[in-house]
Amino acid sequence: MAKEGKSISEKIDDLKSEIDWFYGDEFVLEEAMERYRKALVLSKAIEEDLDKMKNEIVVIDRDFSQGDSLEKYHKHKYNEAMDQQNTMMGAMPFQTPMQNQGNNPVGPDVAQMPGVNAAQTGSIGGSQQSVAPVMPAVATGPQIASSSPELSVPERKQKMTKGTLIETIVLVVVCLIAAAGIICAVVFFLKWDESETNIQGQIDMAVAEAKDEQKTMDEANFAEREKLPNTEFVGPSDYGSLSFMYPKTWSVYVAKDASNGGDFEAYLNPVQVEPVSNTTINALRVVIYDRPIDQVRTQYDASVKNGKLTSEVYQVGDVTGTLYTGQITTYISGIMLMIKINDKTAIIQTDSQNFKSDFEALIATIRIS
Repeated sequence: MAKEGKSISEKIDDLKSEIDWFYGDEFVLEEAMERYRKALVLSKAIEEDLDKMKNEIVVIDRDFSQGDSLEKYHKHKYNEAMDQQNTMMGAMPFQTPMQNQGNNPVGPDVAQMPGVNAAQTGSIGGSQQSVAPVMPAVATGPQIASSSPELSVPERKQKMTKGTLIETIVLVVVCLIAAAGIICAVVFFLKWDESETNIQGQIDMAVAEAKDEQKTMDEANFAEREKLPNTEFVGPSDYGSLSFMYPKTWSVYVAKDASNGGDFEAYLNPVQVEPVSNTTINALRVVIYDRPIDQVRTQYDASVKNGKLTSEVYQVGDVTGTLYTGQITTYISGIMLMIKINDKTAIIQTDSQNFKSDFEALIATIRIS
């Protein structure tokens, strides 16, 4: 809102600042409507101030014009009255000097003057003397009319010119304010349209991403459902009958069955087991070494010391094992659980972190009989 006490120039500066905001980098759609309303309020306040100023200027102009006209009027009437008096004095019926009659040294016989009779004459020193006639009553001052006088043509033109100039200035300022309002509205609409387009684009992108995420989740959920019900894996009974549950969609390949002694090796992988090698990655390796756990763990403890692996204790039923995570070999980075089964050592290992959730679910079902 425009603050009270501000001049018109200050209000116009405020309005210009509001308009400039629409063109600036600070434009925010949520704030645009409030800014637009503020600009309209400033425009209205400026227009009201200009109307008030115009009325004051017209009143002052009328007072000055009227005072000037009265002075001229009085002067005109005074000159008119003086001219009238002079005219009347020149029209008085005095006769020019004539030849004296009798012994009158002054001038004509008073009796010859109009409006004078004999009774108005007298004798001075035995001779007859003329008496000056009575002057008729003459108005000595102007009669001022009670109503205001009409202005002369130049004065009317001057007053009209002043009024027209004031109205022109007010009209120009009002037009500028209106133009500013239109500019604000147009810029607001363009910015709003641009923002709406951007928002719609963002919405479309978010919807597409959500659909992709949902599709991925659906596929993942489907894959998880396909794994159920799980299938039980059971190791050789001579080696402690190690067992656990694995997804039914995984295939199993037993490379060494330890039927004639030695180590037991089995590999599990979704759909199909990859060719077995030190560089091949499969979802799960199950190895039961025919030797004590202290001999097997030596190489892995060395990797823990040099930082390639981390280790933590893991409880499997009544058996305590060790969980290793990190760089298991040069080509394989995964998770491995090592547990003791009688005088033998069992290792359950995933060759990739991609199978971490399956691995954690699987080792939670381990049983040793």
